[in-house]
Amino acid sequence: MRTYLSNASSTAAKLAFIRDANYWYVLDRDQPSPVFKLLRETMLSLDLQDEAARLFDIDL
Repeated sequence: MRTYLSNASSTAAKLAFIRDANYWYVLDRDQPSPVFKLLRETMLSLDLQDEAARLFDIDL
């Protein structure tokens, strides 16, 4: 997944990944999976701090 995101040139592709991963994976804040961490990193790289803070309950 990380390779896909690093090669994805469009913001739309990255946003689609965030949407799909959020829909298909269970996000457990107590035991974050690699997907959980990758979603957060991707959202922050797209300057989506407010959305990441709501989804991951973090202070930015």
